Amino acid sequence: MLYSLIFTEKIKKTDTTKIRKSIYKAATSKNNISRTMLYHAYKGAYFKQFKDLMNAFINNDKNIKQYFKNLIAIGETSGSDMLTGFYLGLKEFRYKLEMLQ
Repeated sequence: MLYSLIFTEKIKKTDTTKIRKSIYKAATSKNNISRTMLYHAYKGAYFKQFKDLMNAFINNDKNIKQYFKNLIAIGETSGSDMLTGFYLGLKEFRYKLEMLQ
């Protein structure tokens, strides 16, 4: 969800800092790895495979299929889970952010 908000912010030129901060605070855990990943997502610091895919979307890159495969290859299901959350976040926030403008 946090990544989808950053992506939406770039496309729609809308500030999503407040909602990202709220999600980050609600989701923060005591697990160092999870907390660090959430923090970086809140700040919009993508890891390489996700950043490559986002740039491919934005730039209409012909290699988008390969970037997609690289992302879903991460972990057992981590890449797929992340992409699913991103997609659902885009669907959810698309209309809500339009109403805020």
